[in-house]
Amino acid sequence: MKRDCKTYIRKLIPYIPFLLYLGYALFLHRNAGMRDYDDYVYRDAWSDVSINQWVRDFYMGWSGRIPLQMMGIVFLQFPLWVWRIWNALLLGVCPFLVARMVRLFCGEWKERDLFLLHAAICGLFVLIPGKAMDGAVLWISGSFNYLLPAVGLFLALYPFFSEMCGKERRKREYIIAAVGTFFCCYAEQTAAVFVCLAALLWLFTAVKRRTRSAPLFLLWVFGMGNMLIEYVAPGNYVRYDSEVILWYREYDMYSFADKLVLGFVHCMKMLLLEGWPLIACVFVLILAGTRRKSLFYKGMFLVYCAAK
Repeated sequence: MKRDCKTYIRKLIPYIPFLLYLGYALFLHRNAGMRDYDDYVYRDAWSDVSINQWVRDFYMGWSGRIPLQMMGIVFLQFPLWVWRIWNALLLGVCPFLVARMVRLFCGEWKERDLFLLHAAICGLFVLIPGKAMDGAVLWISGSFNYLLPAVGLFLALYPFFSEMCGKERRKREYIIAAVGTFFCCYAEQTAAVFVCLAALLWLFTAVKRRTRSAPLFLLWVFGMGNMLIEYVAPGNYVRYDSEVILWYREYDMYSFADKLVLGFVHCMKMLLLEGWPLIACVFVLILAGTRRKSLFYKGMFLVYCAAK
C-alpha cells in the first residue's frame, strides 16, 4: 500500500510546475479588471437591443469575432472575480498544452526529465513581457480576443500532431479539438495559423504515413468554414478604417512592399526587445524535437515552432 502511494506521488511530481504556474496566474489576476471604453461599452451592449439585432449590427458594422465578443459580454455581467478565476485557468493551462505537444515528438520521458521540461516551459511563460501580458490577457474584452483563441489553437492542433506522430486518439479529443477550432477560427491570426498548419500536417501525414484521417479533414473543413464567416464580415472593413485613422493614419499611403518591410521591422523589434522569452521557448522546443531521428519529423517540428 505504501509502495503504491509513493509510486502515485512520484508520478505527480513532474506536474508540480503546472500547479505553481497556475498559482502565479491567479496572482497576476489579483488586480485585473475592466478597461476604459471597450469593457464598459460591451457591458451594456444588450441593454437596449435584442441579442439577434446586436449580432447583426456587430457583424455588419464592426467585426466577425461574434462568438468571442459574446462570451466577453456574458462575463461582463458577472462579478469580476468570476472572470479572474476563468481567465487565470485559461492562462494556467497554456504551459500544459505546450508540454503535451512537445511530448508527442519525444517518446517516453523519465520523471526527472519530465519535471525539468515542465519547469522550463512554465518558467518561460513567466518571462513573457508584462506589456504583452497586460495588453492581451489582463482585461476582459482583450482576454477573449487574444488569450481564448490562442488556447483554442493549442487544442485544435493537438490531434493533427498526434496523428502525425502515430499516437492513438480518443473521441473526446476530437470533441475538445472541435471546440478549440471554433474559438480559434474567429480571430484572424489564430485562424490563419490553424488553417495553414493543419492542412500542412494532414498532407504530411497522408504522404508520410499513407493515412488520410477523415475526422481530421472534417475538423479542418469546420475550421475553414468558421474562418470564412469571420473573414468576410463587412464590419471588418469598418473596423480597419477606424483603427487606421485612430492609430496609424499614414498606413494606407504605404505600398504593399512598404507594409511588408514595416511589419518585418516591427516584428524583429518586438522579438529582440521584448520577445526574447518566446525565442527561448522556441529554442527549447527545437532541442526537444531533435530527439526524433527522422528528418521529416524534425522538419515538421520546426514548422510548429515557427507557428508558435
